[in-house]
Amino acid sequence: MKQKGALFAIVFFAGLVIGALPFLGPLMPGKFPIRIQVDFGPAGKPALMRTLEVDRMTTSKEAVSLVFPVMSGKVCSSLHDLLEINGVRPDAAKNYWWILTVNGSRRVSPYRTHLKRGDLVEWRYLKEIEEKKAKPEMKS
Repeated sequence: MKQKGALFAIVFFAGLVIGALPFLGPLMPGKFPIRIQVDFGPAGKPALMRTLEVDRMTTSKEAVSLVFPVMSGKVCSSLHDLLEINGVRPDAAKNYWWILTVNGSRRVSPYRTHLKRGDLVEWRYLKEIEEKKAKPEMKS
């Protein structure tokens, strides 16, 4: 009788653990998929779109380094900034910069923001256009 009770307990707890796995996924170590796109724009290199398996705590900067050589250096304010992807550097004279978005948002840090399962990471080399808001005309 004790053996049946022990077997039942093992099967019961195994079922609980297996049922909880989808909810524990983000807490467990291991790899998960993200999508990455790199657009070299006017630099003339072919664009890349790929799904990658990355480790927990991976940043956008680390993700792009899995597919292209990168260099770090001071671009704006930090020596941790991404200075170069596959030989393409920002060109301040022409106002070309590497622009990063994660899931469409630019409010991310390339070296601080950790990626999550299913994130879309986009690195685009493009001309940064300052949007000037037109002042409304005064009617007299």
